[in-house]
Formats: sequence, C-alpha cells, structure tokens
Amino acid sequence: MIRSPFGRTPRLNLDDRTFGAISMTSKNCWENRAFRFAGYEGVQLLVDGDEGGPTQAQRHFFEELSARYAELEPKIRQALSAYREDHPPQERFRLTAIYIPSFRDEHRRTWRLWYDLEGEEHFTYGVEMSDWDRIVPFAED
Repeated sequence: MIRSPFGRTPRLNLDDRTFGAISMTSKNCWENRAFRFAGYEGVQLLVDGDEGGPTQAQRHFFEELSARYAELEPKIRQALSAYREDHPPQERFRLTAIYIPSFRDEHRRTWRLWYDLEGEEHFTYGVEMSDWDRIVPFAED
C-alpha cells in the first residue's frame, strides 16, 4: 500500500454487494455512515474485519438480521423501555447504528444495535444480542 506524504495510509474503500460503499476506518473495522436498513436512513454500519473486507458469515448474518428485524424490533423497543422504566413503552427510538462482529470465534457471536430516543440529548441506548432471543439493553452517555 502506498503511504501518503503526510505519513497516513490511505483509507481502503470497497463497494460490497451486501453492505454497499464501505471504508476501513481503523485497523479492524469497515464502516458505512449512510446505510439504509429497515426503513431507517443514515444508519452507521460497523463491520469488524480485516483488509479482505466482510466475510460470507457476516453477509449471511446480515441477511438473517434483515429478515428477522420486523419481529425483533418490538422486543428491542420493549427491552429498551423496560431498561428506562418507561410506561407505556417508547415508540420514539430511532435505529442509528449496527455493529456486526467478525464471527471468527464461534463462542462470541454478539452483535449490537444503537438507538437514539427523540427528545433525549444525553444518552444513546442500545442492545447487545447473541442468538436471536437474548436482548441486553444498555445506555451510553
């Protein structure tokens, strides 16, 4: 790879058939900041990987996530609302980011989704998932 005269390595870019135009942002992460998913636009997509780009396992997982998201989304909203102790559950959560791990380690198949809550300026909410039924909500400030 050619180094720039300023000492930086140029960013790698790929046009991936599943994830669209992605760029390597760090040592092991591909990103698309303008991804569209499940009716949401401008979702930040993060895919763990090396210079070879996303793997077939990651593409397969994403296809399954896409197919299951309509059934998962109400469960995720319910988990986030319970975490916040909201009654009734919030409908104002907006998907903002998706993290897909490398899946190199069969025992670590955990992925994350992040959501903004309309009117909430301080926290970003998310869920960590493994398998399709374990939903662990969290908040980050």
